[in-house]
Amino acid sequence: RRDRENDKGMAVTIGRLRPCPVFDIRFVALSHNTKRGAALGGILNGTTNFIHDFRFSSISVALVEQGKPVLGAVYQPYTQEMFHAVRGEGAYLNGQPIHVKAMPFAQALVGFGTSPYNPELAEKSLQAALQFLLQSSDIRRGGSAALDLAYVAAGRQDIYFELLLKPWDY
Repeated sequence: RRDRENDKGMAVTIGRLRPCPVFDIRFVALSHNTKRGAALGGILNGTTNFIHDFRFSSISVALVEQGKPVLGAVYQPYTQEMFHAVRGEGAYLNGQPIHVKAMPFAQALVGFGTSPYNPELAEKSLQAALQFLLQSSDIRRGGSAALDLAYVAAGRQDIYFELLLKPWDY
């Protein structure tokens, strides 16, 4: 019950901050346990980006059966891109197969996150980002871990790192 109340409060809060016809705010956060497994659905990823209309946000959905992810989807509504993967069947972008790129580390584009909800990790995160910057082609901080990871799957960036992720991020 408390989770539902939190989800509802989150939806109402985000809806007040930035009404957006692209997102159905009622599905900002949903979790459901069944006999077969658990589903995480409609998790808004990149909330700060969304609040500031910085158009790098996504909605992530997953199905977990017996503790193992079975399928996942990440939707980028601003570009209308749907990334999805099914265990044992590969990953897709708008229905077309996608693949991680093989890239030498020195030429890699590295995405990173700063674990903003854990300020005690800020210095360590930025120190790691500096090392990636010095040793790779370049770095990016998008602000939506789920979307950054989808970009790795699609070969748009080569690496993603963050010191602390939540299940809805991956």
